[in-house]
Amino acid sequence: MNNSNIDEVPSTQEDQITNLVQQNKQLMADEDYWKKRALRFEALYLQLQQIGISDGDLDDGK
Repeated sequence: MNNSNIDEVPSTQEDQITNLVQQNKQLMADEDYWKKRALRFEALYLQLQQIGISDGDLDDGK
C-alpha cells in the first residue's frame, strides 16, 4: 500500500470512490501483480488436476 497518502482522509463518498479508482488503476498497471496472479491461478489449476478434477467437472451444467 502507498503510504505517501497516509495524511489524506477521504471526507466524502465521492472522495472514497476517487481514491479506490486511483488505487485500482495503479494495480491494473502493475505487471508483477498480474504475473503473480497468473502463477497462482496456474498452481491452483495444477492442484485441481492432481486431485482428479478436470475442466469438465468445473462446468456449471449449461
